[in-house]
Amino acid sequence: MKSLNEIIGQAKLTKVGTIIARYILDHTTESCFMTSTELANTLDVSEASIIRFTRSIGFSGYMDFQKYLQKCHLDTLTKIPSRISDPAERFAESMKDHPGELHFGIEALKIADANLRSVFSLNGVELFNETLDLILNADKVYIVSGHTNIGLGNRLYYLLKLILPNVYTAGINTGNAIEHLCDITSNDCLISFCLPQYSKMDITALQFAKDAEAKIILVTDIHNKHMLALQKFADKLLRVDVGSNSYFTTLIGTVFLIELIADGISRKIGKHEIQDRLERLEQYTSILDVL
Repeated sequence: MKSLNEIIGQAKLTKVGTIIARYILDHTTESCFMTSTELANTLDVSEASIIRFTRSIGFSGYMDFQKYLQKCHLDTLTKIPSRISDPAERFAESMKDHPGELHFGIEALKIADANLRSVFSLNGVELFNETLDLILNADKVYIVSGHTNIGLGNRLYYLLKLILPNVYTAGINTGNAIEHLCDITSNDCLISFCLPQYSKMDITALQFAKDAEAKIILVTDIHNKHMLALQKFADKLLRVDVGSNSYFTTLIGTVFLIELIADGISRKIGKHEIQDRLERLEQYTSILDVL
């Protein structure tokens, strides 16, 4: 695959095309996640000029060019595939040919940035809004997150419990997930986190909810080798990139997704209802000297 410098260097560009090319070469990371409209507004040129530029350098259009840019960006990152979930194996991989400063600083930052942005590229606006509606229309919302994903479930539970009345979790209570799901019905919703490393308990909980005909929102990683098996459970499948260059997979993108869901729910409910609820809670939590 030719480098971006080679492709642009071989093209005959107009004055506007040269401005666009210079910006993209200097801001490749930002550019690969921008829409053609956003790029045009940033450079104060027309969207048509952006489209003409991409065609002048050999691409069928902006979408084709953007896919190439994103691949160039990802190729600069030294990610250990999330399918390698064992910490010992990941540690061995993380020690291979990494200059210390680059590995710890710039490269890790690039990976974090890519994982955050991938939340949008992997999950469209329509899917996101449908997920929010599914949660809002459920009588009860159950959250299951086992093994290394307990913290994710607890975070989502805390944020949703502040704004919704009937939210339950199997992550911080005694007993197993199945016992906490015993009353789930077809009017309810289950949110499950199946990220490295999840367990058979998570799969059993999915099956339990499926048999009860509850709606299921499943959050998993893009390289999950059991993706096809998991898809049969999900009414809504949200994907995240957990790839990192360390001995552990990263939860940066997943936490971002969780907070987007909570924020989206709050905006759909409306200001006054949530304001009253939070102020009522504050009257009592303030007594506890919660900082």
